[in-house]
This record gives sequence, C-alpha cells and structure tokens, in this order.
Amino acid sequence: MDDDQKEGVALRLDEVRVPYHQVSGVRVRLECPFILEGEELYSVKWYRGAHEFFRYVPADTQYRMQNFDLPGVKVDTTASDARVVELLPVSLQSSGSYKCEVSADNPSFYTTSQSANMLVVEPPAEAPVITGLKERYGKDEYVNATCISYKSRPAASLTWYINQKQAPRHHLIQYAPRQEGGLETALLGISFRLTLRHAMRSKLDFNCTASIAAVYWRWSAHSAQVVGAHGDAASSALESKVVLMKADKTETWI
Repeated sequence: MDDDQKEGVALRLDEVRVPYHQVSGVRVRLECPFILEGEELYSVKWYRGAHEFFRYVPADTQYRMQNFDLPGVKVDTTASDARVVELLPVSLQSSGSYKCEVSADNPSFYTTSQSANMLVVEPPAEAPVITGLKERYGKDEYVNATCISYKSRPAASLTWYINQKQAPRHHLIQYAPRQEGGLETALLGISFRLTLRHAMRSKLDFNCTASIAAVYWRWSAHSAQVVGAHGDAASSALESKVVLMKADKTETWI
C-alpha cells in the first residue's frame, strides 16, 4: 500500500510549485496541487521554515482562511485558496524554504507535506560598468580594465569577452564582492599584453556580461583602436610565424 493511502484515504502531494529564483518587488504564486479521495479536506497550512504564515480550514466558517504575520511574507487572501497562495510583492526577506502541509479530515487526519526553496534576487539597477579601457592601444601595451556590477543580491556573475570570445582564465583578476548596505557589488578585472596577433586587427571589441541565475542578464561593450594594425601587416605576420616556430608551442590568441 502506498504511503499516502491509509485507512481508505487517498491523499497525494507529489510536489509544491515554488519559483526557485524570483526578482524582488513582484507577486509570487505558490501552488500545492494535492489530490484527496475518500475523505474531506481538514486543513492546508503553509510554512516558511518553521513558521506558519497561511492556513485554510474549509469547515471553519468563521476562520476558513487565516494568514499570520511573518517578515517578508504577505498573503493576498482574495487570490488564495486551498491549492494556491498568492504572495504580495516579495523582498529579500522572502527567501527561504516553503512547505505545504495537507491534512485529511476525521477519522484519519492523515497528513502529508512537500517543500521547495525560493531565493529572491535584488538585481542591479543598471548594466555593468567597464572602467580602465583606453580608446587606442599599440603592440606590447598592457590592457588593464575592470568590470563592475553594482549593488545586487546575490552578487552578479561577470564574464569578459574579447572579440566575441570568452577571455582566457589567465587574463582574469578575481575580486571578492564588496558589501554595500546589505547588497553586493561584483568586480572582475582583466589584464594582458597586446601581442603581434592583436596588432593584426584594426580594433579590439570588449564585452562584459552580468547575470544572476535566469532572472537577470545585462551587458556593456567598449571598442578600442589598435594603432599601426595594418602599417606593416605582412612583416608582422611573418615575424609572428617565426616567433611561434621558435617557441615550438601552440599559443591561444584572442
């Protein structure tokens, strides 16, 4: 006999539907799609962590639906029922583990529950900012720049691209996020020397992307001219080949 079938009561709850990531400031729909056969429903209770914030008892005509104060969790009772709970715009405080607990009525009062996590994201207010790049570079110059994504939670994940290719790991400078008033500012540096192969191009295109899970993605771009890129292209190409042959190794070029 199935664990959810006892004394003639068929009560099944396979999952609760809770968004894993949610942007702050929007309403959230929580779903508890239980199946009950053989008896009446006694109650549905919702918890965040160990704290109950919503209760539905259909037989209680005076207090059929109740919600309880919990920081970051406010229920719109006009849009909620036994299987759906609608939360008013959420905040960072709303993050946590949400559990729906369903109980059958007398005589069994059999109870089952499921839970799921929700992380509320505070996205950055603007696209990432690129600092330190110049308008033009010559061969053998160093490129030193930083991509900054201001004030989010959690910190945004940053990625550098050079000429539409992801920058090699050894070009990157990792920084710990800066803490700013409960939010985090993400920084990722890049540093490398322009090579002969770089000098063969007329410009370098830099892009930095900032993302948080599947709820936030923005990018910024900067182009820099490569001085003298075509002045002695043929001799530079030959010199580049000679250097590579002498080194007897494969180099990764951007």
